[in-house]
Amino acid sequence: MKHLILKDVKVLSIANILMPLIWWLLSYNVKTRGNTLYAKSTFFIFIFIMILFISFLLARYDDNSNIDVTLNSLPIDRKTIVRARYISIALYTIFISIGFFIVFNLGYTRFARIIGSISTNLFDILFVFGVASIFYSFYLPLYYFDLGKAKNFNEMFIGILIIIPVLILKYKDKLQSIELINTLFNTGFNNFALIVVAIGIVLYLLSLQLSKLIYNSKEFL
Repeated sequence: MKHLILKDVKVLSIANILMPLIWWLLSYNVKTRGNTLYAKSTFFIFIFIMILFISFLLARYDDNSNIDVTLNSLPIDRKTIVRARYISIALYTIFISIGFFIVFNLGYTRFARIIGSISTNLFDILFVFGVASIFYSFYLPLYYFDLGKAKNFNEMFIGILIIIPVLILKYKDKLQSIELINTLFNTGFNNFALIVVAIGIVLYLLSLQLSKLIYNSKEFL
């Protein structure tokens, strides 16, 4: 299993090198937005896009290299193949979330506090991990069922995430007047994040079992 996970890391080698620079650029972009709902939403969306882009790169590699045929010609249990990919995705989700969080907070200087930049904490990372886990709970079984549909699903979701900040900026006054949104992004966010991460972990584990069944029943020529 270790070799399968390292294979994914090697596939993402360029992304691994560029990621710290991307974190710094995106964190600077968020800080210039002030302490607003738009800035907080942008913070989350930037992380989600980076996490989803990892699965996009892996899926593209798998498709171009016809990796399933190669792996299934080796003495490797199919359940191990699926389990390794789930671990890779979970590790990269944690890596990107914590990495961006660290870079963002290292740059949260006195100047950032003066201009009113948003701050982040552990519950933000838990929320990101929870939402990403929920997404992958649906994406990965679809990936093992039909790679083409999974790639389209991923690209569509990334497109939606890109549009969301534009909509928030356009309707920010209306959104800020909604009591539920204000509660979720302020006093009630910590509890909400814990609920989301709990649901995400449960769904992710159930999804793993479903993906094993799907992949184990497939035939490769």
